[in-house]
Amino acid sequence: MKSYTGEEYIAAGCKEMHGAMLAIHVITAGRICDTGCWAFDGGKCPAYRKLISFKGQSKAEILETVRQEAARRGISISQVRRERQGESK
Repeated sequence: MKSYTGEEYIAAGCKEMHGAMLAIHVITAGRICDTGCWAFDGGKCPAYRKLISFKGQSKAEILETVRQEAARRGISISQVRRERQGESK
């Protein structure tokens, strides 16, 4: 598994990134899903599935809101939403 930052886990919707899991994140060098998380369940965890689907995006794109992306690119919010919908299909 690829190494991910704590912010990437949170952006993917990981509900386990708190308390002791932060220590496991450090111990496993950012590879907590398949090495230290009880919710992994053979890759069925929704946050894990979302996390690995981010592989083509940069960290900034993962954490960026629709409004922020629209402002950065100089296009409308609805255009950003249309493009994001097209990417997820």
